[in-house]
Amino acid sequence: MNPNDAVLWVNGRFVSEHEPVICATDAGLLWGWGAFETLRMRAGKPVHAERHVRRLADAVLRLRIQSVSEWLNILPIVSCALADRVGLSESIARWTVTAGVAGRPSVICQMRPLPQDLIERQQGIEGISVPVLRGLANLKSTSYLPSLYARWALDSANAGSPQEPIFVDDSIVLEGATTNLILLGEREVHTPPADGKILPGVMREVCLEQAIQRGCIVRESTVTLSMVRSARGCYLTNSIIGVCPMVSLNGEKLMTTTWPFGDVWC
Repeated sequence: MNPNDAVLWVNGRFVSEHEPVICATDAGLLWGWGAFETLRMRAGKPVHAERHVRRLADAVLRLRIQSVSEWLNILPIVSCALADRVGLSESIARWTVTAGVAGRPSVICQMRPLPQDLIERQQGIEGISVPVLRGLANLKSTSYLPSLYARWALDSANAGSPQEPIFVDDSIVLEGATTNLILLGEREVHTPPADGKILPGVMREVCLEQAIQRGCIVRESTVTLSMVRSARGCYLTNSIIGVCPMVSLNGEKLMTTTWPFGDVWC
């Protein structure tokens, strides 16, 4: 393995990204039969690792991918080792599990640097509504084309701030292409329900728990465009950006404030 190559961890081995390790008949490649998690590495350690393992284990179970529980349990340790090996203590880890070949799953851990516009995104994101195109929205499967398609639909040539496609179904606001949505009210927060139409993220879970701990009422119910426009704060969440204000929707300015319930990285 060339020491200058990027390194992955695949089924128990550290390998070069240029080394052929995935079979052309892998079910993840052929049919998108797989699941993944993306999480933040801080100081070389995965943030909220237990929550991500739990969600990935649930997805794998629902996708009927077997013989992976041992791999899943060591992924946080593998992530630490891989981050140290590639020198990316502040980075993004991705865990991918596919159904593999002949009942033998593929389990992959890889690292990439944080996005260059991370600080800019955390200061505010412009929401752009797009039609709902997602199937199996509540499952973080490797069939990710709807989210990619939504991103391709954005015209960001003249964007003043980073943009996020927001899935809207007949005035009902669901989530971003890569984020969940939380609204701040007087003494309550609103978020679209985990009813199969959204992918409930780990950071969404963390934020809602924080709100409850601070005595706030959490309402998981339908969110409309009018609710977004009148909210005291609109936030987009995921495990890379944390919790960030959505400063506008389709060019209409929204009320913005910092997340009032504490540090989401603890």
